[in-house]
Amino acid sequence: MSSTRKTPYTASVARAEAGQAALLFLGVLAALLAGTLVLFGFGQALGTRGKHQRAADLAAVSAAQVMRDNYARLFQPPFLRAGAPNPRHLSTPAYLALARAAAHRGVRSNGVHKAHVDVAFPDGGFAPTQVTVSLRGSGDVRLAAGRRPDRIEVKARATAELI
Repeated sequence: MSSTRKTPYTASVARAEAGQAALLFLGVLAALLAGTLVLFGFGQALGTRGKHQRAADLAAVSAAQVMRDNYARLFQPPFLRAGAPNPRHLSTPAYLALARAAAHRGVRSNGVHKAHVDVAFPDGGFAPTQVTVSLRGSGDVRLAAGRRPDRIEVKARATAELI
């Protein structure tokens, strides 16, 4: 039977290799931590984008509901038979102003307070039936606990139509 004896040389090689494995493990751990932080940042950015998109969607629906509720008033005569103004009549500018106000309320009520809101009516004309709400805002993404959050620009757009 032969026995394997460790010489002083093989013992020192084993200790050196053990140190290399520890360094390799620390490097892999640091890479995993950096990857986790990057994924966390992407998650925050997507969450901010989703919040703005949800606000745009709901604001467009709110504006379309107000437009639907007031659509028939556009076709009421502006004056009654006696020549008095008709309180049921709604002018096109007033109709669009009601829709814009509803869109702005919808954006604010969904938690997006510092965004530029643009409300457009793509089909135009006397009695528009479509409304598009566009948001431009920003959100904070924090990549590390002790670091200031980074600002990212966010854009969202939604269109709704009366039915």
